[in-house]
Amino acid sequence: LSKIESGKLSLHPVLLQVDEVVRKIVQELYSPWQDGRSLQFSVKGEPVKTQADELMLTHIISNLITNAFKYSTGAKAPCLRLRFTKKGWSLLVVDSGIGIPETQHNKIFQPFVRGSNVGAVSGTGFGLMIVDLFVKKSKGRLMMRSAENKGAAFLIRFRY
Repeated sequence: LSKIESGKLSLHPVLLQVDEVVRKIVQELYSPWQDGRSLQFSVKGEPVKTQADELMLTHIISNLITNAFKYSTGAKAPCLRLRFTKKGWSLLVVDSGIGIPETQHNKIFQPFVRGSNVGAVSGTGFGLMIVDLFVKKSKGRLMMRSAENKGAAFLIRFRY
């Protein structure tokens, strides 16, 4: 956290096959999740090799998927869609859980902020802040859409 706050966090990009990294994360951590649900995972387009920091990418994906499962207990399994186009690639994580109240949409990426509706679900309030910073550091764009009790969708786009 101190490296992030001080601006001293550095990228270590390598040429990697994004779909292979994502598949590995999904297989190792989310097939199945602790409650027996399995992530719905799909890939569209022709996967390509691209420059990326594998540790940051792993953290981004793991945090979003873990949140999708944690905050959707009892609902259908979250889905992860990886899409490749001529201009870049994107990652979409969607769940059918508790969602984020609209009044908190502009604060949810700040430190120590958690949805007011999380109840007893554990968390620190740092996860989405770190995801947002890692995406920006990687020159990506993060977008969120959510409605309370209707789930959340996080879309990340990267250009080649």
